[in-house]
Amino acid sequence: MDGCRSRGRYQYATPSHSIEMAMARELVSAGELIKILNEELAKYPEDAACEFTMIDFKLSKPDKTGCNWHSAEVVCLNGVLPRVIEQVTARIISAAKEKYNVE
Repeated sequence: MDGCRSRGRYQYATPSHSIEMAMARELVSAGELIKILNEELAKYPEDAACEFTMIDFKLSKPDKTGCNWHSAEVVCLNGVLPRVIEQVTARIISAAKEKYNVE
C-alpha cells in the first residue's frame, strides 16, 4: 500500500448496461476537512482574506457518487464573495468531495 488510508473501487460501463463507478473516500472530521480546504485555498494568495469556516449539509447517507457532505461555507473579511473566489472555492470543494467523507 502507498500509505493512503483509502482504496478506490473502479467499475466500468458496457454498451449493454451501466455500472456506477464508486471511489472510497478517506474519513476525516469536519475540523480536519476545513483545515484541508483552507490549505488548498491558501495556494491562491489573492484569496488570502477568505477562509472556509464550516461544512454545510452533512448528508444522512452518501449521495450517488459516495460523498456524504454537500458543501462548505466560505467567509471573507470584507464580507463579499467576488465571483473569482466563488470559482476557486467551487473547484476546491469539488475536488475534496471526490477524496473525503466526514465522520
